[in-house]
Amino acid sequence: MEVLTCAATFEEAMRSMIDQNNENAKSKAIAIVSYYIGRMDVAWRDGNENVAYFMLQQALDQQHLDLLPTFDRDHVATKVLEIGKSLLKSVPSESVVLEPGSTSNAPRSDVKRSEIAMSSIKWLRHAFQILENSVVGEDVLFAQATGAGTGSGSRNKALKRAILRSLARAYYVSSFTETDNLARAEATLNELMNLMPAGGEQSENEMPSVGSTVNREEIQQVRWMKVAVLKRRKAGGIELILALSDIVRHMTFSEANLGDLLEELTSLGEPYRQVLVEVVLEAIKAALVITGGQPFVERLLLFLVFHVKSDPNPQQAIRDIELACSSITSVPGFEMAKGAIRACQSILWVIGDKLYNKKDWNRAASWYLLSAHAAFGAVPNSTTSKCLRKAALCRIQQGEYAQASSIVRRCPGNEAAAYYVTFLAAAHQGLEDEATAAVHDMVKASDFDRQMLLLATQLAHENQMKRLLLAVLGSLLQTLHSEAGLASEVEAIILVRCMVRLILELLKEPGADVPLLSKALIQHFGSGREIIQAALSKKEAAVVLKDISWLWRTAYNTAVQGCIDWPSEIVSDLFDISREARLMENYQAASIGDSDPSLDFYMILASFASVAGRVFSGRQMPDSTKLYREKIVADIRSLKRLIHTSGRKVQDDTQRERLVFVMHFTFLFEVEQLCRMAEWDSILRVFKELSESQVTLNIDTYEALGDILWAEEDCPSDVLFTALERILHTCLNRNMFAVEKFSRWLRAICTILLARNRPPDRLKALTYIEQATDVVRDNSESVDGEEVYPMDERQWIFTVSYNTGVECFSASLLDEAKRWFESAAVLSKFLADHGLADKVAETYKSLLARYGND
Repeated sequence: MEVLTCAATFEEAMRSMIDQNNENAKSKAIAIVSYYIGRMDVAWRDGNENVAYFMLQQALDQQHLDLLPTFDRDHVATKVLEIGKSLLKSVPSESVVLEPGSTSNAPRSDVKRSEIAMSSIKWLRHAFQILENSVVGEDVLFAQATGAGTGSGSRNKALKRAILRSLARAYYVSSFTETDNLARAEATLNELMNLMPAGGEQSENEMPSVGSTVNREEIQQVRWMKVAVLKRRKAGGIELILALSDIVRHMTFSEANLGDLLEELTSLGEPYRQVLVEVVLEAIKAALVITGGQPFVERLLLFLVFHVKSDPNPQQAIRDIELACSSITSVPGFEMAKGAIRACQSILWVIGDKLYNKKDWNRAASWYLLSAHAAFGAVPNSTTSKCLRKAALCRIQQGEYAQASSIVRRCPGNEAAAYYVTFLAAAHQGLEDEATAAVHDMVKASDFDRQMLLLATQLAHENQMKRLLLAVLGSLLQTLHSEAGLASEVEAIILVRCMVRLILELLKEPGADVPLLSKALIQHFGSGREIIQAALSKKEAAVVLKDISWLWRTAYNTAVQGCIDWPSEIVSDLFDISREARLMENYQAASIGDSDPSLDFYMILASFASVAGRVFSGRQMPDSTKLYREKIVADIRSLKRLIHTSGRKVQDDTQRERLVFVMHFTFLFEVEQLCRMAEWDSILRVFKELSESQVTLNIDTYEALGDILWAEEDCPSDVLFTALERILHTCLNRNMFAVEKFSRWLRAICTILLARNRPPDRLKALTYIEQATDVVRDNSESVDGEEVYPMDERQWIFTVSYNTGVECFSASLLDEAKRWFESAAVLSKFLADHGLADKVAETYKSLLARYGND
């Protein structure tokens, strides 16, 4: 009480003090302000806020403030700031965020907070007023805080920042009941941001005082306050994005700071989903380039994926994640951790699977492709390939086969599953060549599963793609070769039969590639033969009995049908398959008492057709090698042995007649090939074989053989003579007499003998002439349609006999000459010139008279 009395006396003394010359006005002002501020401080410490505020108002006389030095004015502002901050610290921390303008129903805790904050605002405004050195009202102060003439007279910006920071917080807290204060809080923060030095560095004009050190954390705190104000007033997304992005660009990446950012973004809620996306994208970009930020990229990406996966606009969600991934891939050398890659891909894969099961193919493909982004491919993993395959399958389901092909080509490595998807895309487009290539690559892959081929077989069959089906079945057959056991052999022969039928159908199509298809056909027939032999070696003939019959009969019938249009070599190969002794014999032995009686006959026909085809093929190859012809000769001799062993079993008369036809051409083919090879000794052995053979051939065979040798310019005369002689004797011995053929063969033989001009040869020729004379005498006229000896041949024999007889007379070979003239005399009677016989007789007498007396 005594102190208050003294204070009142002192106050009254100061008021009544008269300074006419105003010489001590400054000191007086300092004393008065110090007095009231001291009283204010004491009252505040005693808990008497009203008295303290009254004393403050007394101290804020503008006349006194104008005279205060800067230091004292800053001291007063600091004291007032401390009281305002004390009031703010007493505000309860619990709060309920209300919609703007909803003060009437504010909870008591928020009302209490607002009341305390409003009290704090009074003090903080006065602190700001002291620094500005002007008497301003509330509205003027607000205008200054929004930038309308900020305190240019203030030299202590650090203190001003501290006041504005507390004032902004007080405005924010009081906005629960005073909604206008939210705008004031935002304006105050804007002013505060303008006072912050660039980069958080201290201004060179600042004096160290309360809050004079400005660092990154202080600036970030102000930015966070700005975000809180924007959230309170439900600001637009763009404003929030700008505010939060500013925080991100200046943030030091750490677990705590990143946690605060993500927590704040999460609290924004559904209406601000795009804000979350944009800020996280900005954070990823910043983390990639800021020192120490890269370890947090994976966490940011996972946060983004988790929050946008359920976006009602899935295309926008995909674009957002793609942007984030593209930012990652744009930084050279940066690679995500394996764990983060798996986590991201797992989330995206699950989303894609859900859509796939719902048959939402387009959206599912987008998510699968996203999970295969290059950002996740820094470390190769099977998930990327699996996602690409699944995306390609989605495109196939949509009918977008070209896109599916493009997608699956991105799959890394040599994977059977990827080749299978490639096959599906190509098959649906009708690209059989590409689909076939995919099947071949699929079989070679390490992770190949035969089930893939079975599915491929079904697809090719349903789409009636015969060439593709053929390739798939061929690959399936290859997989069976690695398995042992009768079951695999039975399956294999079934596959062979299917492939053979397919090729036969393809061969019927217009423009079929006969050489290529027929080569494949022969290959499959050969495979079938090997499979059957493997089964027979296991004594399981009963299981493959029908397959044996089908195989050789199909090969035989196919060869017969191909005789007209197919190359001879191909037809021969087919007949070879059907006629092989082992195959036929195996069938015969396996049939056990149910042997086909015509089997031997068909074996001979197949062998003959094979030989004929190769002979015809050789005729079209003038430069065919000796080795090729030797093979033909070997086949011919095998055929003759087959005829010798199996021909006798043929009982049907028609079939036996056809065997004679086969033998006819068999000998012709053999002599033809031996002539081309100049194997003359072998030719003579053939004729010897023919003459000693028990098979009765038609005379046309012998005539054709003679014609072959006669037409061969390089054939030695001895060979020709011997061959013709054997032909002649064989025909005579077997009563296969044909006058016209006899006359030609005899003429040829005699010509050769006479050309040698040796006595033994001439005598031998004379013997043939005498035989011919007898034949002419017996066949000079046609009786009952029988052929006669040709007139030109009669004339030739007569001329030869007459001239040779004359020569013999001249050589004093009287006995031989008489025989020649006797033949000529006989022959002259059967010539057209009937007077010729008298002329021959006269000449003969004259020669006898001349040379006989000698």
